[in-house]
Amino acid sequence: MPHGGTLSVRTARVTLGREALADNCEAVPGPFVALSVCDSGSGMMADVLTRAFELLFTTKGIGKEAGLGVSQVYGFTRPLSGHVSIDSAA
Repeated sequence: MPHGGTLSVRTARVTLGREALADNCEAVPGPFVALSVCDSGSGMMADVLTRAFELLFTTKGIGKEAGLGVSQVYGFTRPLSGHVSIDSAA
């Protein structure tokens, strides 16, 4: 959010069923700890959203901040049978 905004971080205990995990065949339905990060930024366009978890994908130009946090979270979470998802309104 280059022009400022609001960032909120929340945690919760949740139980995810098969429907919630449909795009993650490694995750086992059951109890999880949910970490939600929300911001008031401009959101992600559909083409960026579909690539957000790709290793080394960034929309930043050369010499700019990498912006690789989303793919790193994905990389840490999936091998541990975790689940990551993104909702964005651009």
